[in-house]
Amino acid sequence: MINKKKISIKDIAEMAGISVSSVSRILNQTGRYSKETEKKVLKIVEEYGYTTNMAAKSLRSTSTKTIGLMIPDITNEFFSQIAYYCETYLHDLGYTLFICNTNNNCQKEYDYFNDLVSKNVDGIITISYLQNIPKSLENNDIPLVMLDRIPQGKVVPYVISDEQQGAYDATELLIRRGCKNIISMVPLNSAIKDNNDIFYRSNGFKAAMDHYQLPYDNQSLKYVGVSNKSSNEAEAIMYDLLSSGKQIDGIFCGSDRIALGVAYAINRYGLKIPQDIKIIGFDNSLYSQLSVPPISTIERNSETLSLEACKLLLKMIKEPSNPVDSIVIPTRLIERASTK
Repeated sequence: MINKKKISIKDIAEMAGISVSSVSRILNQTGRYSKETEKKVLKIVEEYGYTTNMAAKSLRSTSTKTIGLMIPDITNEFFSQIAYYCETYLHDLGYTLFICNTNNNCQKEYDYFNDLVSKNVDGIITISYLQNIPKSLENNDIPLVMLDRIPQGKVVPYVISDEQQGAYDATELLIRRGCKNIISMVPLNSAIKDNNDIFYRSNGFKAAMDHYQLPYDNQSLKYVGVSNKSSNEAEAIMYDLLSSGKQIDGIFCGSDRIALGVAYAINRYGLKIPQDIKIIGFDNSLYSQLSVPPISTIERNSETLSLEACKLLLKMIKEPSNPVDSIVIPTRLIERASTK
């Protein structure tokens, strides 16, 4: 049986029943070859996670001093802060950071994983939505740290915020401020099967409502798409709810972008914040700070998350045989005028 970690072009040629030169032409997309042969070779490449620079990687005895960072949306303030803090910290240690913006696209994320493997990076930090780690990553033994996400299936070290507790604290603040008819509006990427954001933030909301014995139903749980237009979508959903006559006096928003859209809808409907409806967001972004009135929020410490992820990855790179522990970082409640 061929060792998947040492697969070569010669191995691929033997399995495909063709010459080494034919495999080389297919991988480099040069010369002539049939579609059937190409399909056979690419299936083997996919199954074994082969990358063209694997031979160079196996011969390399020193670090490339490069690290990959994959983030879902560079325009999102929280993720751009992650990129900034990681780049600053790693640069001071002599590392170059490749920043990959996946745009919440699983296929793009998968492609970036393979690109980073082919570049022989020393390690990868990813805010990932993939359900399975690509074979190319596993087969090359490249250290991986998940940031702001808990991986599914394969055990991978992670650094996350305690989002469920943060959502609980946010909902509890609304309750302590006298709200009884509370709804939640959290971000949802419809293309992703398992959404950490929706799971932990929704669970935190429901836990607080259960603890204080306040009722909620499916109409109390609203989901807003993950995009630059999330505030517009939130505004439309909120305005429709108010127009339907649903009784609402408090709203937990799973992001500050959503909270901003909710605030627009409330104002457009002719109600006042916080007198008629109190709202709280999530992230402590500029959206919450510059809103009128300023919006209460839950802060995830992007600097601490970034530095801890970098430290964890570097430890894995330098001490590959030593186990590492995942890290959960507390969130912080910030109260502003929207709940007072």
